[in-house]
Amino acid sequence: MKKITINLYPFQQGEESLLNKTVAQYIPLFLLALVILVVLNIGAFALANVFEMSRASLANTDKSLVPSVKNIQDLKTELESRVKEKKDYQSISTAQVKIARIMADIYAAMPKNIWLRSFSFDKAAVMLDGAVVKWKEEPIASLDKFIKDLSKKDYFSSQFKSAGVKNYRKGKVQNTETIDFTIECGH
Repeated sequence: MKKITINLYPFQQGEESLLNKTVAQYIPLFLLALVILVVLNIGAFALANVFEMSRASLANTDKSLVPSVKNIQDLKTELESRVKEKKDYQSISTAQVKIARIMADIYAAMPKNIWLRSFSFDKAAVMLDGAVVKWKEEPIASLDKFIKDLSKKDYFSSQFKSAGVKNYRKGKVQNTETIDFTIECGH
């Protein structure tokens, strides 16, 4: 018996042209190169715009910043006024009191049985609002120890000369003696 085969695809596999093979082989490389060129072009355009804008802004600086000096005396007075302005700006931008150091001193001086509810600060005073509970010693003794330790801290005592209890209220929470207090530290 003889085997019969029917080819439903009239083209043979070997008939693909050399040109088609070459084009199919290099299309992905061409597309990748095209994408890279587009990205480079967009980047160069953006970079050119940034440099153009910065150059234009430098060219259009305010002319009032350039002093009009006609003689040496005018130059000296202009320089003195600029130095004074610089000192004014530095005094405004420089904090006179370092809050982090104040908070560190408060934390270091605070016994374990004292909790702070609030901390308010202005240039003249610090207000500490909190509570103290009886634990290993009387609450009033803990509060007194806290104020004394706070006054011994170098930075805190250099910024605030006096520290004292502004007001307090005794109470009990679950049969434990407590004191709610407000401490005021001022110049």
